[in-house]
Amino acid sequence: MAKGFRAIPILGLAVSLVLLSGCGDSNLKKARKFQEQKDYAQAIQYYKQALEKNPDNQSARYGLIETYALQLVSRPPQEVTPQLVEEAMVELRPIAQPLMTDPNVKRYMSLIYQMLAKRYAETGRDDKAAEAWTVVTEMEPSFAEAHYNLGIALSKTGRYEEAISRFEKAISLNPYFVKGYYAIGNALLHLNRNEEAVKQYLKALELNPEDPSTHHNLGVAYSRTGDNKKAVEEYKKTLEIEPNYYLAYRSLRDAYNEMNETKKAKEADKKYKEMSEALMQAQRAAAQQQAQGQTPPDVAKK
Repeated sequence: MAKGFRAIPILGLAVSLVLLSGCGDSNLKKARKFQEQKDYAQAIQYYKQALEKNPDNQSARYGLIETYALQLVSRPPQEVTPQLVEEAMVELRPIAQPLMTDPNVKRYMSLIYQMLAKRYAETGRDDKAAEAWTVVTEMEPSFAEAHYNLGIALSKTGRYEEAISRFEKAISLNPYFVKGYYAIGNALLHLNRNEEAVKQYLKALELNPEDPSTHHNLGVAYSRTGDNKKAVEEYKKTLEIEPNYYLAYRSLRDAYNEMNETKKAKEADKKYKEMSEALMQAQRAAAQQQAQGQTPPDVAKK
């Protein structure tokens, strides 16, 4: 299951739900049988027939909601396209609407919207991802990760002020949500509110002092406030934690140039170029191996 999804006990829940009513309906019996056999398309058809026969059959509604969710999460992630999820939601929304006060139904619907949001994000449609995450936060307002993911989607569309409010909401729900502080710092950097960004990165480091990205971005924030000495300290700390964090050498180069330390700037620039070239070669080799159907070695992402 993708990161950011709230765990939902899908399997087994239907047993308690679909037995609420309509036990004598043969369509329900057939639907449950096909669902157990993981033939979700057939199960959906029989649940629909049960609901057409009796629109008040809550068991059919519960069964349909769960089976749609099972059908989606059982497929390989690459097959779960935004279009596929949207098509399922067209049918699911009116079915689920009468049951939205039920927390289990909300969680099923939330799960599907989370899948939709992730697929949109993976295809670069961050505006649509933000819309889907908004629905998730409305369904599950205490779900800190959903507020955070909504903030990320908003950030990617340039809506940094709105993103900050979402990150703050995530932190209010979970004061130890370290990613939230880091994300606020990044958004503040984009808004050129550098002194505020410093404070957020320091809060993140209180919770996770060994995160190289936070040290690096704190260095950037210090540099923008004119404190290149502190910036250099953070870049060095970044490299102590993660020696392959090659971007820290570029940042060191820039900071040393600002401090008129030409020799150190040249040394940092040389190291940056060497590591950049090594990374590019590793990425090309990995891409070639992948194209040949081989398992590529790990490639540094920094």
